[in-house]
Amino acid sequence: MWHYGFSQEVFDQVPDRSVVSWNAMIMGYGLLGHGKKAPEMFLEIEKRGPMPNDATFVSILSACTHSGMVLEGQWCFNLMSRVYNNQPKVEHYGFMVDLLAWAGLVKDSGELIEEVPIEARSSLWDALLSACRTHSHMELGEMVAKRSIELEPTDVGPYVLLSNMYATDGNWDAVENVKMMMKAKGLQKEVESSLIQLGGVESTESTKDGKAQ
Repeated sequence: MWHYGFSQEVFDQVPDRSVVSWNAMIMGYGLLGHGKKAPEMFLEIEKRGPMPNDATFVSILSACTHSGMVLEGQWCFNLMSRVYNNQPKVEHYGFMVDLLAWAGLVKDSGELIEEVPIEARSSLWDALLSACRTHSHMELGEMVAKRSIELEPTDVGPYVLLSNMYATDGNWDAVENVKMMMKAKGLQKEVESSLIQLGGVESTESTKDGKAQ
């Protein structure tokens, strides 16, 4: 197991620390729930460390996401392009979408996704749709599902998430409509996760033959 105290001691003794060493320390702190150390270490990098790279910002955003530090994450994300002229990539956007959605700021997550190149949006929309379900944002969830389906019409994920969201809300007519949409598009036989009803609430269950049950 990564022990941050011992690792910090070793790190402090290294005379010429590479950006890889800094990134590893920041990531480690984040994974162990000590995310507050990430911004502190970044300030140290700015004072006496190497030039931060893409992985540095991934490490910091990851730490902020694991610790729920929204303001710090936004600060880091904006710093990337504004100060370091380092344009965010899909992984950076991914962490920010997760962070904002975790804080219940799903609308802000949706607006952020609009900044992402079209070809990279699909997975982020799916992540946001999942957050809409978690935070019971039904209206926004419907909008996100439609956008995700437009981008990837043969991906069953958005249909399953939307159906589960309707089920959680007790809207069984809407659940049936989603199933009918899937069947009409010939997706029913390609579903890798089947919809099952457990105690009145639907969830996903993997199937061995890849067919809906």
